[in-house]
Amino acid sequence: MTSLTNCARFGSLLSLVEVSEESTTAQLRRTMTTLVRTGSAASKQSSMSFMESWQTGHKEWDEKTLDLANRAISLRALLEFYGTLGGERMPHFDPAKHTTQDVVRQAIIPLSCGSSHGDCAAAMVLMGSACLPDRMVTHSWSNLFSCLVAAVVADALDQPSYEKVLRDQRLAQSELPALRAELYWKKKLDTKYWICCFAV
Repeated sequence: MTSLTNCARFGSLLSLVEVSEESTTAQLRRTMTTLVRTGSAASKQSSMSFMESWQTGHKEWDEKTLDLANRAISLRALLEFYGTLGGERMPHFDPAKHTTQDVVRQAIIPLSCGSSHGDCAAAMVLMGSACLPDRMVTHSWSNLFSCLVAAVVADALDQPSYEKVLRDQRLAQSELPALRAELYWKKKLDTKYWICCFAV
């Protein structure tokens, strides 16, 4: 229940950004990057109107919202993680059988447990630092984890559905290097996604 609540909070943060001529994602990234990554008084001053528009007045809540917003994972890191399933992590992983919930319990939680970033921050462990997303992913924990990863890959490849990614076995261990190379040349490998199971 906590994860759903945190996803809703992050969604609320995104929905409160004023829409202007620039995209909401670009505006959010610029403002939050200025706010979070620089500590200068001038940066804080220029970000105040944005901050005031979404702040709840509860300091801890607002700080946690910013913390959660900065827990994106790049497609590169997601594919590296996926490549360790069935080997280094979760040796019994079967992409045709294991759900997102299975992978969270058996691979993602153990990955971040006891880390310097906290027990529920796999994105921070995989990325090494905080970063804002380019995209936000919603998913079902009862669906196959391979479908979640395939959907993210399909988005990066500008495909309308993840079905082709699975059908063409693009996530097979032997195919991951070619997939990474294709995404690299399309300049999509470092696209960052906010996926709750890696962020909370």
